[in-house]
Amino acid sequence: MANDALLRLDHVSKVFDSGTVGLDNVTLDIAHGEFVSLLGPSGCGKTTSLRVMAGFEAPTSGRVLLEGQDITALRPYDRPLNTVFQDYALFPHMNVAENVGFGLSLRKLSGAETEKKVKDALELVGLADKIRARVSMLSGGQRQRVALARALVCSPRVLLLDEPLSALDANLREQMQIELKRLQSRLGTTFIMVTHDQGEALSISDRIVVMNRGKIEQIASPSKLYDAPETPFVADFIGSMNLLEAEVLETSPSFVRVSAGPMIVEVPAECAASNPARGASALVCIRPEELSVQLFPTNETVAAQITSAVFYGPMQRLFVEMTGGQKLMIDMGRRRSSETFEAGATVHIKPIRGSGRILSKG
Repeated sequence: MANDALLRLDHVSKVFDSGTVGLDNVTLDIAHGEFVSLLGPSGCGKTTSLRVMAGFEAPTSGRVLLEGQDITALRPYDRPLNTVFQDYALFPHMNVAENVGFGLSLRKLSGAETEKKVKDALELVGLADKIRARVSMLSGGQRQRVALARALVCSPRVLLLDEPLSALDANLREQMQIELKRLQSRLGTTFIMVTHDQGEALSISDRIVVMNRGKIEQIASPSKLYDAPETPFVADFIGSMNLLEAEVLETSPSFVRVSAGPMIVEVPAECAASNPARGASALVCIRPEELSVQLFPTNETVAAQITSAVFYGPMQRLFVEMTGGQKLMIDMGRRRSSETFEAGATVHIKPIRGSGRILSKG
């Protein structure tokens, strides 16, 4: 077990009665004070992992450890963990203070102690002025804050968040992402969040656990996941990516040169997952922003036809097709109207020097 691990899933598997494998021998260490996101598509195992941590699901095999102590058999309310659910699960017949203080009602606290803790929790989430408000009168963002306050008022060792922002509109979701990170940094509490939104995970996590089919594909910081994906699944799932079949033309201690159709890509040697031999097939990934577009050809460019162009405000995304049928996405900063690219036009493209990554096909 890692020395700094607070919570650990130790070789955990979960097979449901239907025979569906939810988790397949998952081992995961979460450190004190981390903000960790479990990310992946529907059915990947992220929510099952959270439910096993919380005690709502019993693993078929494996253990859940908290600072080295086995808590696998403990009931949810006996674990020093609290959960913020996707639908917030607030009590409509209670006001804000009563909702936040519900968990404290199970403890032997005086009325004054309970009132102070509730007030402090609501001040923490910026809702002190709503202490007597009815839940039904609150906005979606305010309800989310009440759910956070209710989870935090009992000072949990770990806060589990099950897609807590999914019900909010885009602008409010972005605001609450900042608020969640601010709260976590201020409290030093370990946050573990389930999300299917890669932008959300990238913006606020210390580490991201990418899951697929009940297994962990990669665990890394947001920047490493984006810049150095280790598997084709992670490369394709995190951000936008061009995945190209290629042939190795030349290798050296400093680079691997490959041909992806008519385009030559010189990948830094440290960005190659293996040591491919000359003539071997390879899988090359290139981010859309790692390709440059020119109006006129040079010795380093290849011609491509624009099949469509999409305007995204500060940037434009081009979908192009090279000779031979290979298709690419290219992201470029917004140009003046006189330089706008349209479907049917021919452009000349090349990879930005030092870009690209070679992945194992396994």
